[in-house]
Amino acid sequence: MMASHAHPDEDSRSPVATLEAQFFVWGPGICLGCGDANEGRPGSPHTVLAPYWCEKLHGKLAMRAYQVSKRGGDLSIRVRGSRVDIGGNFHIIKMQSDQGRSKLGVSLPVFIVDAFTGQPFSGNPAAVCLVEGRQDIPDHAKQSMAAEFNLSETAIVTKIRLQDGFDTGSKFSLRWFTPTNEVPLCGHATVAAAAVLFFCCNNPNEKIEFETMSGILGVRKQGRMIVMDFPSYKPMQLDAKQKKDAQPLIKGILKDLLPADTAYCPVTKKLLVRLEDFCSRTMLEELEVSGEKLMNLHDGSLFKGVIVTVKGGSEASGGYDFFSRYFAPWNGILEDPVTGSAHTILAPYWSEKLKGKQVMHAHQCSKRGGDLNLKLRGSRVDIGGNFHIIVKGVIHI
Repeated sequence: MMASHAHPDEDSRSPVATLEAQFFVWGPGICLGCGDANEGRPGSPHTVLAPYWCEKLHGKLAMRAYQVSKRGGDLSIRVRGSRVDIGGNFHIIKMQSDQGRSKLGVSLPVFIVDAFTGQPFSGNPAAVCLVEGRQDIPDHAKQSMAAEFNLSETAIVTKIRLQDGFDTGSKFSLRWFTPTNEVPLCGHATVAAAAVLFFCCNNPNEKIEFETMSGILGVRKQGRMIVMDFPSYKPMQLDAKQKKDAQPLIKGILKDLLPADTAYCPVTKKLLVRLEDFCSRTMLEELEVSGEKLMNLHDGSLFKGVIVTVKGGSEASGGYDFFSRYFAPWNGILEDPVTGSAHTILAPYWSEKLKGKQVMHAHQCSKRGGDLNLKLRGSRVDIGGNFHIIVKGVIHI
């Protein structure tokens, strides 16, 4: 990725701002002269760790520390009385509006799209990267990009035929990556990918097909709406072992509420939990769920996500047929804002419960929220949603 480092002489360092924290360009890193914990000011944990370990290490003033997160990081520390210098290197990932290749590697067009909404800062955001067929981007780099964006999914769109352009082709390869792993199906990132091709690349085709891990997925534009042709997965009742594995998860999510029904989709490894009909949308929204607790209750071997849903249909429900929330900490996502793939299960489930209703309107009750238009067609389901393209740029890797 494109990096930029500053290397001025140590003697020439000077403050670039005089605020509560003074920032200096120093060597290959950035040095912050900031107040320590004794001054009672909030700051980095290392403003606390520095004087603590200085004392424990017999007055050592210059130290090196490592923070053991998944990404990790090194810090150079120097205690100066009531102040502490904290130094660290950096690496700039540059998103800009230019085109072409970086001298350090490959430049890819990148977009961030809010799916299942027409407004910015709502719906479900996904990153979309367009990759030329001749560009050799290894899987670990794709996974690293997804981790860097840190959105629930990043869509990687690749040309299948070199002669096709993103502005002319009708068939592309599509893969989806969460920050931690690749997934076989993702609805909102498919909406995002199609929106980029149709409305940023000005692809004139009325329909585009994506080759995916879940087979061929057709996507068409309908005005400003993207409609996806997805497989429909009717969930099955849990067997005795599955019920035993599911019970701690259900209790961990619902607390004192009792489920009206449970079901399971083995294809997508999603557990469906339905609330009693007397439960309201507000009761669903007020559920407090801990991703860490869910992962402690289940190792992800059977369930990769949990759908919690409740019936709508009343005048107070705003015309929605049902509501849902979706939790998937085993895929690095505590709660997904709006989940197209969950509705490949919810659509056939609620169609049966609503006396064979084929056309439904659904709302996912995350904090961002989003609307989905559903039409069941036998073994397929049309999932429609609006979108808002919020970022356009280039990533250099």
